[in-house]
Amino acid sequence: MKKPILVMLVGESGAGKTTFVKSMGCEENWYESSLAIVKELKKQKKEINHDTIHKLASIKYGEDPYWQVSKIIRELNKKGFLILDGPRRLKEVERLIKLSPRTLIIKISTHQDKRLENLKNRDKVNLIEYNRIARDENKQTDLGKIMDLAHLEIINDGNYELIRKKALQMKSMIIKNAEKSVRRKQPLHDTGIKK
Repeated sequence: MKKPILVMLVGESGAGKTTFVKSMGCEENWYESSLAIVKELKKQKKEINHDTIHKLASIKYGEDPYWQVSKIIRELNKKGFLILDGPRRLKEVERLIKLSPRTLIIKISTHQDKRLENLKNRDKVNLIEYNRIARDENKQTDLGKIMDLAHLEIINDGNYELIRKKALQMKSMIIKNAEKSVRRKQPLHDTGIKK
């Protein structure tokens, strides 16, 4: 029996990953990698911004590089496919690829000026904050290595209609293949063994 499909959307902050997912219209299959961090920060009554998210993520992944893997696999097993938005740690990605052989990695990229504009509009960042975010992504995460694993790249040039068209084409292809994997004898599982 075919296994479920895991789609990883990778790209720098502000590249348009969330726009792509929303254009697909698959929010019920969407797993934001930072959501668990945001929930923890809310529980601790801390401000939610790049710095607090980045700091807590570094702590969590430092304690256990696979701390989200089991939850992601559980969500994947409930659905025919799952869109993992924004993974930043190579060990986590490699474990997920091993556990889910039907993994597609899509890199979303955009020009740096467009990325800065997107972050200004979304997060109200200024140029200094933008440079710090870019530095953190380049030096303190494995984003570059993960983007190198991408099977395909979608360029976000700011043309929303073109992004929507590409997103809907991707959705159609994924759903067609996912329907073949709905019935399976053995769900995927994470043994918890750290390698």
